[in-house]
Amino acid sequence: MDRLDIEIFNTIVNEGTISKAAEALFLSPTTVGARLKTLEKELGITLIERGKGIKSIELTNGGKRFSVLASNMLYLWNECDEIKNQTAKTTFSIAAADSFFQYVLSPLFNHLIYDINCFYLELQLYPSDMIYPLVSRHSVDVGFAMTKMNYPNVLVKPLFESDVVVVTPRASSIKSKRIKPDALDPEKELFVGTRRNRNVGWGATFNAWHDSLFNREKHPLARVNSVSILSYLLDQGDYWALLPRQNALGYSRTHNLRILELDCPTPKWTCYMLTSTNNTNTTANTKINLFRQYLNEFITKNKLHMLP
Repeated sequence: MDRLDIEIFNTIVNEGTISKAAEALFLSPTTVGARLKTLEKELGITLIERGKGIKSIELTNGGKRFSVLASNMLYLWNECDEIKNQTAKTTFSIAAADSFFQYVLSPLFNHLIYDINCFYLELQLYPSDMIYPLVSRHSVDVGFAMTKMNYPNVLVKPLFESDVVVVTPRASSIKSKRIKPDALDPEKELFVGTRRNRNVGWGATFNAWHDSLFNREKHPLARVNSVSILSYLLDQGDYWALLPRQNALGYSRTHNLRILELDCPTPKWTCYMLTSTNNTNTTANTKINLFRQYLNEFITKNKLHMLP
């Protein structure tokens, strides 16, 4: 039985449609459909219902039973890969949004790599909504996302939260340490997020709060989908951006910025840790528990507002 066919079937189940599965796997829908038929022919059963008007996939009874087996098979394959390259250390893979990776978690990763040296780390950067399927199909051991979603086989645990602050170049004429929203020019804002996907950036809750506070008829100076892009823009003038406090503190360590407090209530930005709910392998759970210990120590040391 071909491993790729199993991975394709598992991704179809997780994504809900063949087209979305193809996008997640960087394959064409034609290729995904053909590999699914090959798998069905080899098994001698139909896995997915087909017919007019069916927009998302519907598993047959056989497909539901095989879905459980497919997840277990993929997990065992991954474990066999590690046995082939068995050493004193094991590989531990993490996916995170780039702003969280760069400006919040990077000291922890440095500590694990250079001081603890207990894992071969695989670090991957993805938008939050792409991290969920990676965790679901065991492509990574742990994920860190900026937004909460309901996704099959993924346990979502809130880790810590942060309020929102303003960052502006140190040379900016904005001198007050605490500022009212109406004192900020909306047309000089560098907005982290996109118009089409409100989960990009700091999430839908932040976007709703932002819309209630600032004139929606005025466009920000620029929209970016990653905090790292601000490095090229936020270095002069009276331009400003809104960031979670933890991101702003990390960002200010490497850039000449000032952090201003907002004179109004702000939404709480939450970081979520993602793990698989159908991870029955003892070795994998041991790795995750060990990583969680170092993570909790990091959160405590940096005085982050840890959530229960």
